[in-house]
Amino acid sequence: MPYSTCQMVAARIPNLINGASTLDDFEADIRPASSEIRQFMSGGCELIEAKINSMGFTAPGAGGTLSDYFGDIEADYAAWRSELARSSPRTAKGERSRADDFRKAYEAALRQLDKMDLSMMGFSLISATGSGWYSGGTSVTDKRAAEADTDRVAPRIARNQFGDPENPSAETGAGAQSDDQAR
Repeated sequence: MPYSTCQMVAARIPNLINGASTLDDFEADIRPASSEIRQFMSGGCELIEAKINSMGFTAPGAGGTLSDYFGDIEADYAAWRSELARSSPRTAKGERSRADDFRKAYEAALRQLDKMDLSMMGFSLISATGSGWYSGGTSVTDKRAAEADTDRVAPRIARNQFGDPENPSAETGAGAQSDDQAR
């Protein structure tokens, strides 16, 4: 499903389309042909979705979050490929500067996409198994309940075993949180 439109691509490559108002108005001698430009758009869409999938998320489809941004990326890709497809007898350094500019914009946008936390933007994870962070542990109350359980094997080290016998209020140690704060 393309994110960009033919008009977005045409606006980037007016030098190639000889004044055609849409991709359907191309004359027979215009290269790349409108079918090729549409193929470039489709390829750009697939590359964007592959990037999103490689980041562990499902692609949102058109109209979703960041769809305008994806449309710009796709249009830059199609413009880059269109500029590369034009015939030119010269291939000197800098000859394809428009194509290079579109390529740089496309690649920079993908790098920027890679830096984004798509989970904060409502993208769905492909699979939650084995992904994400785990922040868990045992609460102080659970630890004390386990220590008080007479059916359990006694641990080698008990809570406050190395505590200060002169100061019974130092049970949790210096700077430690109380039970209520630890929860």
